[in-house]
Amino acid sequence: MHVKTISTPQELHDELPISDELKQQVENHRQEVKDIISGVSSKKLIVVGPCSIHDPAQAVIYGQYLKRLQNHIGDKCLLVMRVYFEKPRTTVGWKGLVNDPELNGSFNMDEGLRIARHLCIELLNLGLPLATEVLDPFTIKYLSGIFSWTAIGARTTESQTHREIASGLPMAVGFKNSTSGDIQVALDAMKSSAFPHSYLGINMDGVISKIYASGNLNTHIILRGGKIGKEYKTNYSKEYIESLEIPVMVDCSHANCEGNFKNQINVAKEAIKAKNTFGLMIESNLIEGNQKISDNLLWGVSITDPCIDIFDTAQLIAGL
Repeated sequence: MHVKTISTPQELHDELPISDELKQQVENHRQEVKDIISGVSSKKLIVVGPCSIHDPAQAVIYGQYLKRLQNHIGDKCLLVMRVYFEKPRTTVGWKGLVNDPELNGSFNMDEGLRIARHLCIELLNLGLPLATEVLDPFTIKYLSGIFSWTAIGARTTESQTHREIASGLPMAVGFKNSTSGDIQVALDAMKSSAFPHSYLGINMDGVISKIYASGNLNTHIILRGGKIGKEYKTNYSKEYIESLEIPVMVDCSHANCEGNFKNQINVAKEAIKAKNTFGLMIESNLIEGNQKISDNLLWGVSITDPCIDIFDTAQLIAGL
């Protein structure tokens, strides 16, 4: 085992501060998201963007497209850009930009955190609200003050650590159902994170500390379907969603698209019909499909899950 010290959250915040104007923008977007989930606002929430970020320059170009789309559709939807820097792996694989920014196993995490925070500030300056998945308990400290919505993934919804973290986050949090399709773990997570928790974490100076979280009442479920063996179990039908009688976001990818990323379009069109569907999650990139990591990466194509392209994305959202 080898241990190497990296920058503290405070050092990174001092190096890459967020202006007061951007802080207020983030706060406004957080409240807008909460109003959509609670029904105060009639808008729909669409969390859309690359499965994962591997090229910051391409992410900025995508963000520019998304901002133009937001201007086009006006106040019917709030588009929140997926800015996912960490990827949970079923076994092994690339863990995301923060963990391995050079895509070569060098694991320069200090630089990965710096790149991630710098990119987020660039995207905030476009006027976009941002979304991410909370995976590593420490990473969110380095990127605090940035996100307007966060997710807890299917593999971590059952984790007590992630429920504790969610209980102290200042934005709305979505819990995905389990990879098998079971929704009870997400409902349990929502209940748990609504209560206060005390747990071990780090403070801004990187010191192990006791964290007290007062509870998060702004949580919801994300339906992403499930898979048992080779059999897909979808959960995005209008009838199923309305039977839950709670506010629902539908992940149009993963098991719900049954292994075909283009099916996200049909999933979105069906799921949005349910009266209690307040939001959708769509995996989208500049160019459709995906690719394996290599020395000759195609521009604008995902290196994790396959995505629909930006033009299909624009047409889908405008049509919704």
